[in-house]
Amino acid sequence: MNGRGVEMLFRRFLFGCFFVFIVACIPFDSRAEQRADLVVGIVDDYMPCSDLNDSNLYTGFSLELWRRVSEVAGIDYSLKPIPTFSQAIRQIADGEIDVLASCPWVTADRLELVDFTLPYTSTKIAVLSRKSNQVPILSFVARALTSETIVRSALVLLLVSFAATYCIARLENNFLGMSGFDSSKRGNFFKAWIMLALGSGVDKIMHKNHQAKALIFFASLFRLLFLSMLVGALVSIVVADQLPKPVSGLDRESFRTMLLEGIAVTAGTKEEEWILGEVEESGIEPSYAKVKSVIGVKKLTTMLASGEVRHVVSDTVVLSQVRANLSDPSRYYISHEMKYLIPSAFAIRSSLDGDLRKRIDIAISRMHHDGSIEKLFRPISEFN
Repeated sequence: MNGRGVEMLFRRFLFGCFFVFIVACIPFDSRAEQRADLVVGIVDDYMPCSDLNDSNLYTGFSLELWRRVSEVAGIDYSLKPIPTFSQAIRQIADGEIDVLASCPWVTADRLELVDFTLPYTSTKIAVLSRKSNQVPILSFVARALTSETIVRSALVLLLVSFAATYCIARLENNFLGMSGFDSSKRGNFFKAWIMLALGSGVDKIMHKNHQAKALIFFASLFRLLFLSMLVGALVSIVVADQLPKPVSGLDRESFRTMLLEGIAVTAGTKEEEWILGEVEESGIEPSYAKVKSVIGVKKLTTMLASGEVRHVVSDTVVLSQVRANLSDPSRYYISHEMKYLIPSAFAIRSSLDGDLRKRIDIAISRMHHDGSIEKLFRPISEFN
């Protein structure tokens, strides 16, 4: 090789070294967090939030929200199904996934491991129970007899009808000579009193005295008023049995009964932690507690429908899907629920780029303000 060739080769070598040096000096761009392989985890079979269905398609309200957020924020991602929430939170903490988009609750212990975006919905723990086939007659009668409205109305009716009967007896000569009455003053008075109170056979005590007729008319109107109040009070008792009772109001005996009847809960969730914590605090033997921890909304539905358990404990979002899956939803009702709401948001890796987080929060905030999130979650927010 002549001298000119060596010189050209040397120049190329120097240029290559210079190019490598320049590339090595370029600072790392943190926006690489927006890579196409940003991994978004979803908890499988957790409808209506997220699911990988039989057609191998990802569906669910929370996943649909993430799709819209990613479009607005300009984020590329891939999806990864995960069996349970506890596994998903652990994978975020370990850096295996970047985001969890399955309505995860924002809780203190989770915040120690991962971060969250702005909340996009809220829910509460509730119990979906199968209605009893037996009518609790004794309980219903006991509650009716202890109702202030019923007791007071009944006493007033008896007093008014008694006063009206007394006045009519004075005006009608103690009902002597009237059809169905005999010569016994006390017997006649008691019989007329029962007639006025019950509204049965009052035509027998209506005679020629107009004042007596007016008293009978007045007593009959009052009886109708009492009956309307009685019906209203009884209906309120029936309706009250169908309204959710606060979870905090569960006494130990009621909780024991629920455990004996069977409780199904999704494994790896805060609801499971809560139930097991209640079992431990109540002092109930674990062998006595019939708590079934399962994976998937389909399994919850099957266990409730088959009668293997009588209660399903979950959040109201999931219970809306469970009840919708049942062949006869009218046979089931929310028996207990917590009073307070728990926020749900996308769980994100703590080391995720700050600019990316901000754009996600901005997208969620805009969708809150334009009503998109409300429209998306309206079907499940109207569950109760």
